[in-house]
Amino acid sequence: MADKRFISQHVQGNKISESIPVSNVQLEDEHFEKFKNSQFASFHGLLTLFFGFFFLVIAIASVNLSMIFLVLFGALMFFILSMQMHFFKVSDKFLLVQNHNFFWRRKIYRLEDIKEAVFETQSKMPNSLRIITRDFKQGVYPAATLSDRTWLGLMDKLESKKIIVRDELAIRD
Repeated sequence: MADKRFISQHVQGNKISESIPVSNVQLEDEHFEKFKNSQFASFHGLLTLFFGFFFLVIAIASVNLSMIFLVLFGALMFFILSMQMHFFKVSDKFLLVQNHNFFWRRKIYRLEDIKEAVFETQSKMPNSLRIITRDFKQGVYPAATLSDRTWLGLMDKLESKKIIVRDELAIRD
């Protein structure tokens, strides 16, 4: 990252400034378009629900050492699967990344700070959105619950906001 910043600043002559954090007050007046599908209409969502409820019932039913192991395994699987359940909201100024199950976690990007949006998949992971900012920081957000139609809608919306979109999912073909 430091090399890209150096090359951009000193060789190409671009000015790079750090992103300024966004406050909740700035978001209150914004109207967001959601790019979200039901988590219960996807395999990942149903699997997460299974691990969450099944092992919770086991934990309540009996308490012994083997059941504690199963509950910890279920909690770990719930956490891993939940990390793959992001959804997106776009307004005129911001892109919000949120999670279905970890609703308190969200990442806010100013659209003017986004250099590129890459729609990709990595190995056996679900489809993801990689956001690359103008200061070359990046975040990858897997979204297992989004359908191809929703991904296409998000691509079109970001392109309409003059953001460079790279489609490595090849769902437009």
